[in-house]
Order: sequence, then C-alpha cells, then structure tokens
Amino acid sequence: MCTFEQNESGEMPLDYWDELAEDPAVFPRALIVDGPSLIDIMLDEDAKQIFLKFCQLCKAVVCCRMSPDQKREVVDLVKKGVRGVRTLAVGDGANDVAMIKAAHIGIGIKGEEGVQAVNSADYAIAQFRYLTPMLLKHGRYNYVRMSNLICYMFYKNIAMSTTMFLFNFFNGFSGEKFFTEGAIQFFNLFYASIPILLYGIYDCDISPLSAIKYPQTYLVGIKNQLFNASIFWQWIWNAMIEASLVSVMPLFLLTNMDSYSGTLESLMQPGAICFTAVVIVVNLKLIVFQRNWNAIHIASQLFSVGSWVGIAFLINSIYYVDFEFYGLWRLLLSSGIFWLSLLWLVVCVTLKDTLLVSLRRYYFPQ
Repeated sequence: MCTFEQNESGEMPLDYWDELAEDPAVFPRALIVDGPSLIDIMLDEDAKQIFLKFCQLCKAVVCCRMSPDQKREVVDLVKKGVRGVRTLAVGDGANDVAMIKAAHIGIGIKGEEGVQAVNSADYAIAQFRYLTPMLLKHGRYNYVRMSNLICYMFYKNIAMSTTMFLFNFFNGFSGEKFFTEGAIQFFNLFYASIPILLYGIYDCDISPLSAIKYPQTYLVGIKNQLFNASIFWQWIWNAMIEASLVSVMPLFLLTNMDSYSGTLESLMQPGAICFTAVVIVVNLKLIVFQRNWNAIHIASQLFSVGSWVGIAFLINSIYYVDFEFYGLWRLLLSSGIFWLSLLWLVVCVTLKDTLLVSLRRYYFPQ
C-alpha cells in the first residue's frame, strides 16, 4: 500500500491525487463521513477541496447523520465544484427539501413522512424502486427523443427559410415571393408537425427491458452523444445543403415546361415544386433517426404531404386568395416535367441521407 507525505508547507504533493488514483492497492474505494466530521470539513476551504477530490476517486460516498443544511452543502459542493456534472437528489421527508431544491433535479418520494419532499421536487414517485425505470428507461428515452426533436425543429425551419433566401439571388433581391402565402403560413401547423410530435411521444430506440438490463446505454445522455455543438451544426449544415438543391434545381428543370413558349408562366411554378420537395424531404427525414414505425406514423406522413396538396388545390381554385397561384397547381400536376423534377429532387436528398446513415452504422456503430 502506498503512503503519501505532506511537504514542508503542510500541503500534499502536486502528483498526490494522480498517484492515488492509479494505486491499485486502494481500489475500489468508498468513503463514509458523518455530520460532526462534515462540520470541520465545510469550515475549511482547503479541506473542502481535498474532500471533493477524494470523493471523485471513490466508487461510493456515504454521508450519514447529517442535518438538512449539511445535505444541501454537500450537493452544492459537488454541483459547483465538479465541471459539467448534473446532480440529482432523492428524498422522502421535510429534512430533504433543502437538498432537493439545491440539486439540478429533485425527486420526491411520497411516503410516511408526508408530502413536503414531493411538493418541492421536480418529479414525484411512489416508491424508491421506481427510480430505476424512471432514469434508465424514461430518462434515456426522453433524452434521445428531445435531442432529435430539437435538432429536427431547427433543421426543418432552416431548410424552408433558406430556400426563400437563396431565391433572392435569382430575383435581384426584389422581394418577389417564391411560395404562396398558404404554404408559408401552414408549414409548421399542418405540413411538418404531426410526425415529429408522434416521434417525441412514442419512439423507442431500444426495448424497455434492454434499457434496464444494460444500464451502460444510459451513458449516451451522460456523455451528450446526441445533443452537442457538433451534432447541432451537422443538422444545420444538412438543412442548408438540401435547401440549396431543392431551391436552385427547379429554376433550371422547368425552363422548357411550356412547349409553345418555352418559358415559365410564373416564378411560383418552380416555387411550388421546391416547396413540395421540402415538405416531402423534411417528413422523410424521420427515417434517419426514428426506430419504431406503425400505421399511425405512416398515416401522419401521408396526412402532412396530403394537407399541402389539398390546400394548394384550394388556393389554386380561388383566385382572390392568391392571384399568382390561381390555376397554377392544376397546370403543374398535369405536367410530366413536374413529377420527374419532384422525383429527382426527393431521390437526390434521401439517397444522400440513406448513404450517410448506412456508412455510419456500418463503420461507426453505437
């Protein structure tokens, strides 16, 4: 067993903690500290730092016979002293309220000691044994769902907005509209809302049994593997690339749509193809990260795309809603170039996603 001596100033050597962490003779470690000892530790700033560093070298730390304020102080010490840590406090009585409020997340257990802890907590459970499924199953599911949902919400809105921005380079920044107003206003209401909503509620990347049986899968949240700056900017970059494809290509694909004049009747013709492609692509994007599919999810996809088709028909039929779009949608649907262009745009974007996902799962499986 290794021993360490203090230097002349009474402090531990600089390499003390590194040597202690690597010493196999005292591994694994556990620490038990009581209330009276903790009083002396918390009164000395140097002792607090030594106590905190030693706690990080232990597999388990047990603090017993403590007052409510001491419980709060220990939580605050870890919360403020360890970089990037997230603290969780669990209690069932009034003496745990201070600790529960001090932690990042507080969980109250409704028991024989009343409901003070429950009323002060972020979450409430009936029994302590429910903590395992709450963290390993529901906590992990929520992290995975919310990480993808947040990135997707930015992705779909940037994809749609970037198409209108890029169109300015082709209209001389004149303010000419690329989409009909009914497309823009209902995008987040009908065309791209229900599928991601269902994903955020029901999707499960692994079974509940596997989530509890293999607790190491919980590390995906602890290490922020699904929601970090790198992942976020990958979504933004993808949105801008796809928006560039679906906004620019229709302007060239429809140049000879009218066989008599060889010109476009309106700039809303490529705009309609662009927006249709955006609606289809952002809904198909769920294929990249959604794991569970059933009839409800497929129906929501069809409803999202179908709602745009139906509203476009409505705007197409009433001239005073949008005069520029009047009769244009029916003309587009009767053109073979429209369908070939739409198929080409969707295939290009989805093929890119399919290829990237396949390569990542084959060479970098999680």
